[in-house]
Amino acid sequence: VFLALMNLSHSVFADQEAGNASFVKSSEYGRVYAKSIPSDDYGTKGKTLVYAVDEEGDKLLYAFDWFANRIYLLENVGSVVRLGPWARGHEPNDQDFAIGFYLQGKKLKEYSTLDIVEMGYEENMNVGMSVSHYTVFEEIIGYRWLRNDVWAFDVKTHEGKVLSFDVSTGMLRSQEEETTDQII
Repeated sequence: VFLALMNLSHSVFADQEAGNASFVKSSEYGRVYAKSIPSDDYGTKGKTLVYAVDEEGDKLLYAFDWFANRIYLLENVGSVVRLGPWARGHEPNDQDFAIGFYLQGKKLKEYSTLDIVEMGYEENMNVGMSVSHYTVFEEIIGYRWLRNDVWAFDVKTHEGKVLSFDVSTGMLRSQEEETTDQII
């Protein structure tokens, strides 16, 4: 009984939500970075500033009215991808933010956890869960160069399906687009 209670208490403590904290993320080659500052203890309220690193001082490129602790930057294209926090609850819905795509400081497309589930799953809603939170992504694969200035951003669902988004539109790429790019 004692061991069972210890295991239960460990899993409850392990599920405690970490509060938001200011976050800095650089692009792969470090020429661009994002500074994200929360305005609440939890959630996505806050601001994010994207800077170019310069010898004379950093230059503000873009400002966004949101906070994220997971951001991906593609400096030569001006792409910013943000991911939502682990969502509270156990079931995807249209209020929980999953992923957003931005280009040159402008919002292209944002998706809820329900949007992602509808894109990626056949019959079952398979999500990663803890005691009180869930996520719709098993893995963030990241940016993928296709050709010339054509880039994709890939994520993997918990069912193993890779969703590939066009960085220039934020839209889900079709199987036909993927096949064409493999041929090219």
